Amino acid sequence: MSTEKVSKDDLQRFDFTQEIIDSFHENKSIPVDFYNKDGQILIHKRLDAKPEDFTKLLKFEFQGVFFKKSDMDKLYAVEKVPTHVNGKAVSFTNILDEEKTKAQARLAEDLLLDLKKTSFSNNHVRSVQKSMDSMLNDFTGSDEYENGLINILDVLSGAGVSKQSELMTKRTVVAMGLKIRSKKALSKMDEKKEKKEHLNLMTASYLADVGYTKINVASSIDLTPAEYEIIKTHPIISYLMVANSSEMDYEVKKLILHHHRPHRGGGINNNFPADKFLVEKLTGFKNKYLNESDKEVAIRDIDKQIHEIMNHSFTSNTEDDIAYLSLASEYASLTSDQSWRNAMDSKTALKIILNNSFFSYSDKNIRDLFDYVGLSLTNNKSVINPGDLVITASWDSEKKIHFEICLIKDIDRFQTRPLLERVGSIAPMILKENKFIIKDFDMNTFKLDRRRATYNLMNSVDPRRVIYLIDPELNPKLHEGILKKLAG
Repeated sequence: MSTEKVSKDDLQRFDFTQEIIDSFHENKSIPVDFYNKDGQILIHKRLDAKPEDFTKLLKFEFQGVFFKKSDMDKLYAVEKVPTHVNGKAVSFTNILDEEKTKAQARLAEDLLLDLKKTSFSNNHVRSVQKSMDSMLNDFTGSDEYENGLINILDVLSGAGVSKQSELMTKRTVVAMGLKIRSKKALSKMDEKKEKKEHLNLMTASYLADVGYTKINVASSIDLTPAEYEIIKTHPIISYLMVANSSEMDYEVKKLILHHHRPHRGGGINNNFPADKFLVEKLTGFKNKYLNESDKEVAIRDIDKQIHEIMNHSFTSNTEDDIAYLSLASEYASLTSDQSWRNAMDSKTALKIILNNSFFSYSDKNIRDLFDYVGLSLTNNKSVINPGDLVITASWDSEKKIHFEICLIKDIDRFQTRPLLERVGSIAPMILKENKFIIKDFDMNTFKLDRRRATYNLMNSVDPRRVIYLIDPELNPKLHEGILKKLAG
């Protein structure tokens, strides 16, 4: 310890609040010198702090840590307005205009009420397209649209609209943010093409659940298999409501039909409806329409949809858009009040999406969610941080899946592609209810790894993907159990 001493009268005790510690991690900085109660230096300030520096600081918490009163502004100014989080540029400017966004939500409510009484028409298409174009222009018109806050939860909290309208608006805004930030036009031609893609995804997001206007949905968390089967048909119903529109782009209809089918590749997954069921239903409706005189557009569209399903001929761009729509739907649902639970805050919603992602999304899908809109939806607070425990999954050459418990050592931009230290392995407890889920992890299968091997998931060839955050609030029993194993 240094012999440098500061007068006790010049010192103030440091309060270890979670917010300030989080800000140190996010800024990778210790902004002032810290001392013990006798004025002896404990830790010098560091603007390029490493995880071990923060660990060292926390070790002194119980004996008392102090800082110079003259450093008060430096200490608290840094934590208030960071310019970067995890090495990624951020802005605290709200992108969404409150009054315009509330007006969009009210338009959504008007559309839903109208669709309960009438069929979807080309007039509806034109109205929705105008609304989406206005929303897109407002978003991209902000100087900070690439890094600013997507303040949709704050805006809608006082909008006074129905739950379905709230869901439509949230889903559209989040999908729009994902799409816009994942694409950067290189030319005017690219810009025109990408605007059309943006509008297609936004329109699909807006209309994805209009099928609920035609079915009765149970309001309980404990759905019977029959009730869940009804819910699983809503993408088909939404699609059929728009399939005969001559003014709606084919890609929009395709996204609506597949918006709960984001998983790609083999293996068990949570896509619904399944391929076989979907083709059978579409074929049945096509045969019915053959006997009707005004369904030519729908018949041609259904033929094309069936062909693409059977030949698995989706482009990578379409696959991304389906995943963006599905992720936005989950986020919108989790952050909205339901009859069986209250709305969740944004960070909790993102944690749950990650923890339920294994059977639904690719590593890229989750990385895009956290990288493109994750910070913007959480007031620039990182969901995953150094010091957190996560579980990764990887496949070996014999297709065996390995689940490893890892400690986050550092994050460079991508929250789900951190520097990891492996501390053990564990087996999941997989349950099939209405969906496949990892219900929990079996502590009886825990194996400690004393080698503490490190892995940098920023390395593109590393097969591991983060699939679960061991959060002390979401799963306190697992979190406490792992900590005890590591300590003992």
